[in-house]
Amino acid sequence: MATTLTAATLTVTVTESISLNGKDQGATNSFTVASINEIYKHIVTATTTATTFLKFGTAASAGTLIRADVSYLRITNLDDTNFVTVGLSDDSADTAYFKVEKGQSVIIGGTDEGPQVEVSTSAAAFSAWASVDSLTLAADTASVDVEIFAAMT
Repeated sequence: MATTLTAATLTVTVTESISLNGKDQGATNSFTVASINEIYKHIVTATTTATTFLKFGTAASAGTLIRADVSYLRITNLDDTNFVTVGLSDDSADTAYFKVEKGQSVIIGGTDEGPQVEVSTSAAAFSAWASVDSLTLAADTASVDVEIFAAMT
């Protein structure tokens, strides 16, 4: 089977809009990611128990994206009250956690190896990036809906 899909360029634009003392202090920044040919978009309900919602590996399967193909990852808390804890882990137990407040997002860029993480519990100097193997979500005090959006090359 020959594909009829044509790769496209993803454009991401972040805009802050604020006027202080009558002067615009906002900003707009954009970047593009070329050759996107696959999108993963899913809305999930995160409970107060940390649960793995997405895995990254060398082959695609149910709930697993090819790590090296992930060029962009966004996690958005769709709740209007509670925060969600986002965990990005590698298989050697390095985990970076992000507190994503109501209505807010965290954006993670990919590299040739996909999303990367490095964690130090002893304030040691940076050592090396490790590939992210899983994404976990845990709601604060009540379940929250979370949108996961990934773009792959």
